[in-house]
Amino acid sequence: MRGAEILLLGGFGVLFMQAGAVGWLANPLYFAALLLAFITRSLKAKIVVELCAVTALGIAIISLSQTNQFPLLADEGGVCRLSAIQPKPGHWLWMSAIGLLNIHALISLFRNSEQPRA
Repeated sequence: MRGAEILLLGGFGVLFMQAGAVGWLANPLYFAALLLAFITRSLKAKIVVELCAVTALGIAIISLSQTNQFPLLADEGGVCRLSAIQPKPGHWLWMSAIGLLNIHALISLFRNSEQPRA
């Protein structure tokens, strides 16, 4: 599957209550925060952006451990040395995009609070 297909179809895993699909919920929060970050200027909206971005980062951080909670086939001794999901470059790019949005939202929030009010 291509990345866009996974992005669009990933929500079905949440609908069917699969534990590993919880990480997909970071995507709508990320896109909402990204959209709000660049179209709004009010302090209240910037607080909402920061809350969405922090929540998306929290979900993204726990998503890998949630995905790896289902059992894998083990060797003869019953030991499983493999993880179901390995963090590849795409995972780290996804995490860094959410992290950079958090940094942007935090800087923007503090920059707005330091401006004098008329």
